[in-house]
Amino acid sequence: MVAFACPGGLARRSAVLALAIATLACGMPTADRSAGAPAVSEVAPAPSAPPPATAQAPAGSAAAGPSLPLEPAAIKFGHVGATPYAAVYVAAEKGYFQERGISVDFERTQSSAEAVPLVSAGQVQATGAGYGASFFNAYARGVDLIMVAPIVTTPTRGDSPAPVVARRDLVDSGAVRGPGDLRGRKVGVLATGGYAEYSLMLALRMGGLTIDDVDLVTLPLPDMPTALANQNLDAAWTPEPFGTLIEQRDIGRKIATTHDLGEEQSALVMNTQWMRAHPDAAANFMVGYLKGARDLWGPGWKDPANVAIMHKYTDVPVDTIMRSPDSYTDPDGKFNVGSIERLQQYLLERGYLQYKEPIPISQLIDDGPARRAVEQLGPFDRDQ
Repeated sequence: MVAFACPGGLARRSAVLALAIATLACGMPTADRSAGAPAVSEVAPAPSAPPPATAQAPAGSAAAGPSLPLEPAAIKFGHVGATPYAAVYVAAEKGYFQERGISVDFERTQSSAEAVPLVSAGQVQATGAGYGASFFNAYARGVDLIMVAPIVTTPTRGDSPAPVVARRDLVDSGAVRGPGDLRGRKVGVLATGGYAEYSLMLALRMGGLTIDDVDLVTLPLPDMPTALANQNLDAAWTPEPFGTLIEQRDIGRKIATTHDLGEEQSALVMNTQWMRAHPDAAANFMVGYLKGARDLWGPGWKDPANVAIMHKYTDVPVDTIMRSPDSYTDPDGKFNVGSIERLQQYLLERGYLQYKEPIPISQLIDDGPARRAVEQLGPFDRDQ
């Protein structure tokens, strides 16, 4: 069974789109330090995406392992209506959870910051959380959550789903050709201390600048197009679909689209006590989740059936999804540990964290459910 409430209406669309990016832009609390958690396996960085067209085999895998026992369970999943959650939406709509004995009740929240405390309190079993200062600081305080799989990672080639745009008049006049031309200019960002600032930093670094070289302005994502059009901003970090919408409306032009390729942005987190009490249910949830991720591999992200599912759960227009760069969810649930470590180090250096030495990322992760799911499905064949 799948239950969800999907708000509609053009009057609410800007707010819905803003919520859809909140997980990626701001760090959210997560992850409990848990003695006895399975060791995290070494993982490779996110593979290139999109892969060759011949790689479309949504559930393609090598030989599956021993059968995973079913443990029927009802799971509440907190979400903000965002395309990065596409693997969960696809799994729910195509019955992948149901065939593993899992019913999913989607709990719509105003932000991931609202959903995460619900998971920690056990009112919701799982949600997504973006990496950032509040994410790491909450872990240091012992919040009852654990990371079980990544939600979204930027592909290692192609265009980033988190571009930087500049005002059209500045680009057309040649005053701004790339990030290196933003020195001293007003640059919009949703929030500081999270992935939004980190991604913008990576873009500025490509032009030889730092965050301190620009006038950083924080404001809601729906306000950025107007601020650019009114010349109150010179540029902005605009995660999709906003980057594409700004270009479609002829307000701005993308000037950085490769700065954060391969970086991991958010994690699927579970309530630790629930996961340990229901290990088979957690693993079966992951079977469904990874099947959804495999359906979205390569050309699958733009498959009309999958796009229709994303639109149903997020209210993001179909045309915008089709025009925007793809997101990426690892089909085997592997973390890009190096990416998370780099982000944590940046936040430490900027003084956002309430501790002095980096926390080993392996302490935040229990990849046991994902590993058991891969044993059930077989490793995904990324070269087929």
